[in-house]
Amino acid sequence: MGYLVKNYLDSSFEDEWQDFDKFVEFVSSRSGLEGDYWKDSLEKLTAEECWDLSKESNFTELLEELSWINGYDVGAVVYKHGTSNYIVIGRAKKSGVEGYSLGIAVVEKEKLFPVLSFGTIEREFSELKSAKRGYGVGKQVFTGDLLYGPVTVLGKVEIAKGNDPANIFMQGIAAHEVEFSKGYDFDYTKISTPVEAYLSDLREKYLDEFNSYESVELYLDSPIVPDLTPTSVLEVYPPSSEDPVLIEFDGGEIKLGANGLSLVTIPEKDFELNIRIHGNAVFDYNMNTTNLDAQKAQKIDGNFKILVEGDITLHSNLIYDSLYADFNNGNGGSPVVNHAINSVKDFVVGISSKEIAESLTIISVGGDIIITYGQGVSGEGNASHGVRVLNGRFFALPDEDGEGGTFRFPDIGTVLSGNRTSQLFVVGSLIGEKFGAPEDNIDEYLNMLVAVSDRTDSDTLSEKKLRFIGMRVW
Repeated sequence: MGYLVKNYLDSSFEDEWQDFDKFVEFVSSRSGLEGDYWKDSLEKLTAEECWDLSKESNFTELLEELSWINGYDVGAVVYKHGTSNYIVIGRAKKSGVEGYSLGIAVVEKEKLFPVLSFGTIEREFSELKSAKRGYGVGKQVFTGDLLYGPVTVLGKVEIAKGNDPANIFMQGIAAHEVEFSKGYDFDYTKISTPVEAYLSDLREKYLDEFNSYESVELYLDSPIVPDLTPTSVLEVYPPSSEDPVLIEFDGGEIKLGANGLSLVTIPEKDFELNIRIHGNAVFDYNMNTTNLDAQKAQKIDGNFKILVEGDITLHSNLIYDSLYADFNNGNGGSPVVNHAINSVKDFVVGISSKEIAESLTIISVGGDIIITYGQGVSGEGNASHGVRVLNGRFFALPDEDGEGGTFRFPDIGTVLSGNRTSQLFVVGSLIGEKFGAPEDNIDEYLNMLVAVSDRTDSDTLSEKKLRFIGMRVW
């Protein structure tokens, strides 16, 4: 790996690997159905257009220095996948017995934002695994966690027995304590930050920011859309404190309403739109239609920052325009739903390397963020695939009295009872006091959690690093 880090920028990737077909045949003939999936995944590679490290004299000299190398015939090739990802294939042979390994190396960019940051998490983490159930498309069942971004837990983190935390926390974790089985070489950053201090600092940061803007008011029972600027905040008031504000994204537009009232459309802006909701908020897909579609999502094509003084309910998928086709492909599910475990990791790498033009920050102060799985109008959809996709940064911050701060999953158990598996896929961040309430039982009912950090590109290539995010050995 060290040789790859130092030299990958100088390679032209124009070598030809003579044993490519032999390798594909080797891995596809093993592990039954998994072998078939590997064969399909490797079709994107060819014998040509690789970097054969076995032809590099400096690389072979490094191998000769290894204490165990005597008697082995070894080599490695590297394929470039996309703009910033690499597939590394190694081979070793001794006494007529041959083996291979395949790993994915990615360019790690700086200024990563945490994908998860909580005081406590009601979940025992485990490695991502897949199994076949029944026949046909969509019968691949996934369980486990894959977190491709920094994770912060101010309390204790538990890893299921026999699971390697390095295969879960791809970008590391900072926690008060991480409990995992013996035999795994895993380092984490030990912290002792008080939960209350951490979250109150975030709360005051966002309150101070919104209070610094010029307030312009919108009363939903007599709406007049005011002029908005980059330094203003739209103060939205429902007809009464019992009426939640309904929010729907439509590309670059955002629509606001309340029960029984027509939606008010805020036109698309070329700057980040700041909105403060005085009360609870509900994000729904096509709240004024009777057409239920569990796979539909709100498309976000702009930059929004929304602070809610109360609970936030997410009935809909929220997806950036840049990633919409990746998650909502219209043919029965995203790659996360229907493809093999290696494809999930490939999908994560692909998403992480994309340029995202949009941004969404949603902050609850004094309330919970409630994530439902009954998709469609007001949560009454059929949740046909049990997938919730959230793009953006979501904060559940307790108020000064300690109210709020929990990410809730009140109906997630209905997915399992409907003979489906539940998945949560985040591109961005979830930050709060608690991830899951005890009565939600997300340890049992949330089958798969995948989170990818939204990232800021570094200015110079020298600031980038390579990191392995997974390896398979045959």
